[in-house]
Formats: sequence, structure tokens, C-alpha cells
Amino acid sequence: MINFKKIAEKFVDEALRQGSHASKEELLQVINEVEPVLKENKDKSLEEIVYALLQGLLNQTKEIMSNNPIPGYVMQNNTGIINVTSYGGNLDNENNKMSKDALFDIASISKLFTQIISYNLISEGYYDFDSIVSDLDSRYQNATNLDIKTIMGFTFSYNLEGNIYNATSVEEATQILHTLGVKEKEKDNYNYIDFGMMCLKDVMEKVTGLSYEELLNKYIIQKLHLESTFLNVPEIKKELITGTPNAKIGKNNDLKAIKLGGYSGHAGIFASSNDLITLVKNLYINPNFFPTKYLSHTYTESEFSKEKEYSRGIMGNACVGGGSFVDKLSPTNESAYQGSTRTQVNMAIQNGILTSSTILMNPSSMGLEHAKELEEKLNKKFVTEYTFEGQNYVQLASQVIMPLQTVVKPLKEEMAKLKLKFAFLNTLIREYEPNYDKSVNVEVENGKLRK
Repeated sequence: MINFKKIAEKFVDEALRQGSHASKEELLQVINEVEPVLKENKDKSLEEIVYALLQGLLNQTKEIMSNNPIPGYVMQNNTGIINVTSYGGNLDNENNKMSKDALFDIASISKLFTQIISYNLISEGYYDFDSIVSDLDSRYQNATNLDIKTIMGFTFSYNLEGNIYNATSVEEATQILHTLGVKEKEKDNYNYIDFGMMCLKDVMEKVTGLSYEELLNKYIIQKLHLESTFLNVPEIKKELITGTPNAKIGKNNDLKAIKLGGYSGHAGIFASSNDLITLVKNLYINPNFFPTKYLSHTYTESEFSKEKEYSRGIMGNACVGGGSFVDKLSPTNESAYQGSTRTQVNMAIQNGILTSSTILMNPSSMGLEHAKELEEKLNKKFVTEYTFEGQNYVQLASQVIMPLQTVVKPLKEEMAKLKLKFAFLNTLIREYEPNYDKSVNVEVENGKLRK
């Protein structure tokens, strides 16, 4: 007979030894919730046990969906041999059912893709952290004191001659971007901006002679055999697009990305939950995908990142430290990547077990009419309608009406509990049956287990 208490104590001690943002008592409180579920479901399959453990997240999801203008969602937890995908609601405001393979506008999660490509280019000798932007790309004549490390760490404030928001053509928007210069390098503080990643995209194209789309294919999509990650979504898959008010024309929600040609280094990628899980897992374990010597950049807190609620890694877009996007129950090696469209992907190694998760919501698919009604009702400006090069677009800044504390944080907390419980369940399975090697795949649609 398995001694649950002994195994739980050993598991928590190892979690603390490897590094955790939580105390022993906090970890044990979550782990001890597993035993009664196991007893109540002792004659059930592993899939049914996993579904029983999932109820906290399902209840929280239902509550948030009912209180916010979110048509639908996909959430995934991949921990060891356990893989759970929960999805529900709709792709849009026209009652098209959500698919587990939906292509979300991942907004600033796109920055992770840009960073991965850049780290590979550094490893291959195209440039180094100290390389100056104006030396690499002569179009950036004002960037004589802007280096690659500063861009990738998000540690500068900028000057720009003009406003990309007001550009009337891709050419004009690009010319404005090329005036980028450094106002001040931030000695003590982190500064989250989009323009560094936009510039880095141009630099990468310049030094390699490849387009950003070709770089994305070479260093990410082809290496990982991703089938649902796109800058330009093929016609046959456009019906799966969600998280953008411009889905019907296959375009993302980000105005600056649109004006720079449809995408840039900061935003513009569409991806499925499963592809995001594959991406971050390989980030941690695949040296042929991401150079091992830079792995700690994804979860080691930057010396410039002082505000604990938004602690960032040396890779400046990586959220770390048990703040807004990484829960206090998480191991210290966890990192998170988020987009303003209310999308998030997390990755960690918990007690030697790979654990990753996504929380993908689509408030920007609520529909223009509904958005305008909310804007007037709440007296908060978040709708922008504009015409660019003959095409009508909409940008919905949904984060304005869906704050982190009331929408993202409760889901993040429940997902963190699940990852901890699933890592422990992996441990129990190994104790009970050391040679067990089957996957436990659970699919939940609108709160109900699919069999």
C-alpha cells in the first residue's frame, strides 16, 4: 500500500530543494487535496481522476466567462504523461463553436518567437549582445547607441520621429520605425515597449537576408514540425482564427503590426494551444531548438526588473518571480509569456517533470457592436476603427476592460494548483507502477468530459 503522506512530504521537500516561490505549508495544502479525490474515485480510470481534479479550474472558468465579454477559450495543461485540453464557448460573436485547434491571435507572445530566433542568430555568430543596431542595419541611423542586449532585455526608453498610429501606408510606418533612437538606457528599471522587437525583426532580416516569415519557418516551425502556427493563415484554416476583430480578413488585432505590413517582431502570430505547448517545452529541453547556455535567461530575474508584481527575466518578455503571470505555487524556474489579447503560456520543470500550460481567451472577438456598447456603458475607450490602405480594421484593447487581477489571476492560480497536483499524480503513478508509460489524454468541452 502506498504511504500517501510520506510520498507527499518527499515530493514537497524535493520541490523546495529545486526551488519554489511557495512555502512547505502552501505546497502541502495543495498536494493534500489529491488524496480525497483519489479515494472518492478509486474505481475510476485515470482520465476520470484527472477530470475530477480539474473541477476547480472548470468552475473558475465558468465564473469568469459569465462575468466578462469572452466568447470562448482554450486552456491546456501538459504535465508529464498527463495532457488536458479544456475548451468551450465560441470562436466569435456569431455562435461558431470553439475548436481545441483554434488559431488565437497571440499578440505579444509573438515576442517570444522573435527572441528565440535572435538567440539562435547570436549562437550562430550573426551578431552578439554588444552589437550596435546602426552597424547591423544602416536604415537605423539614430540607433548608434542601441545594442542587441538592450533590445532583448527591454531596458531603454526611445525616441521616434513621428507616430506609426497615424501612418497612412506601410512605407510611411516603416520609415517612422527606422527613426528609432535611444532616449535613455534605463539603469534601474525595466521598460516594456514594442519598438525594440519591431527593430530586432528588421535587423534579423538584414543580417540573414531572410524575411521574418522565412526565419520563423527555419528556426521554429520546421524544427518543431508545428502545423498550426502562422503569420499568414492559409485560406483553408481562416475559419479557426479567433481573438481578433479582424478574423474574417485573416488579420490580427494590433494596429502597429497592421501598419507595418500585417505583422512585426512584437505581434502578429496566430497559433494553436498545442503548438504553444510544443514551443515552450522545447525551449526548456531541446538544445537544437534553443541554445542551452541561454536557457536561464528565460527564468532568471533581470537586474533591471525591480517591480516584483511584473518581474521579468533576462529575456525581457519572460515573466518570472511569482508575480502577475507566474503564481506563487510555481517553481522558481517557471516563465510565462503573455499577450494583451488575454493569452498566456507558461513553462516549468516541477520535480524533474516538464509542466506547461496555456490560458487562451478571445475577448477581442466579442463583436464591434457589443464592444461599442460596453465602451459607452463603462466609459472606457478601448475601440479603435480605422481604414488603412483601402481596408477597414478594428482594434479592441480588451485589456482595458478585463484587468489582470479579476480575469487572469484567478485562472493562473487554479492552473498553478493543477500543475502541482498533476506533477504529484505523475509521481504517485511511478510509485505504484514504475514502468507505466501510457499517456493520459483528457478533453473537456464546455465543462463536460469527452469520451
